[in-house]
Amino acid sequence: MKNKNLIFSFLTVVTLTIGAGCLWTSCDDWTETEQVDYGVTTPDGQNPELYARYTQAVRNYKSRKHYAVCVRFDNGHSGDGEKDFLRSMPDSIDAVILENAVTLNSADLEDIPVLQTNFATKILFSFNLTSIKENAESSGQEIKTLLTPALEQMVSAINDNGLDGASISYTGDIGLGNNAAVNASIAEMRQLLLDKITPLAKNGKIFFLESNPLFIPEANRDVFTRYVLNTTSSKNASQLHLLINEAIYYAGIPSDKLLITGDPELMTTDNNDGLVSQVPFFAIQVIDCGPIGGLMIQNVAADYSHANITYKETRGAIQTLNPSPLK
Repeated sequence: MKNKNLIFSFLTVVTLTIGAGCLWTSCDDWTETEQVDYGVTTPDGQNPELYARYTQAVRNYKSRKHYAVCVRFDNGHSGDGEKDFLRSMPDSIDAVILENAVTLNSADLEDIPVLQTNFATKILFSFNLTSIKENAESSGQEIKTLLTPALEQMVSAINDNGLDGASISYTGDIGLGNNAAVNASIAEMRQLLLDKITPLAKNGKIFFLESNPLFIPEANRDVFTRYVLNTTSSKNASQLHLLINEAIYYAGIPSDKLLITGDPELMTTDNNDGLVSQVPFFAIQVIDCGPIGGLMIQNVAADYSHANITYKETRGAIQTLNPSPLK
């Protein structure tokens, strides 16, 4: 009996020793570090053939007649996440106007050719003619003293960075009043602008005018691909309709060249006197009050963050104006 107890005790010790050894081996396996590859694979790298078909479909869509959706983008930042990058925008956007096209950062320079080549997105220089005129007046300088180098800078940026053209914004006097001196100054400013951009337009660059369409004489209207009405102050569809009719029937702008402007941070009144966001409501008015060429969304970065999708209102406007065909 004593020997049996000794044998049992021995076996118990051996079993516990082996078990402990296995336990330690298991723990070693658990705690051993393993290198993980956190490299990001872009869509074209995941399935190149599928990506090629997708980008071709987007280019085909943009080559067909459709309602345009263009945006103003405050580029040049890279510290607040994906909303700072051109690559994060919806692929179906037709044109992006860069607010800081003079100071493109490395991300801008990387993203611009991708958008142009893969998605046929037009990238435009934002040229603020209003601020140049105001600076000339406040400093007592002639307009050409400031405008000439600013235009040269714009042309250089377009050529050096492969941009598709520019959008000219101007909200000042258009030179049709009774003050001959003012009219002459406006005419000089306008001619300096036209002399610089007309040769570029003839060579394939595109230009938008964000201004009163009457600022440009009828003989020079073909220089501009789009005429953008600043309609963000419109309180309802009636005011919007009035501005559209003035541009078409009084200024003589072809309806398909005309864009209206909405801001994702601004509200307007719908047909039932309820407050609604401008962008989705104005997208509907592109058709109901026209039809016209499309919609310009300013301050587009404000539309980036939503609970379940980025650029929710921008994507919604594209879908409203150009519904995807049923599969």
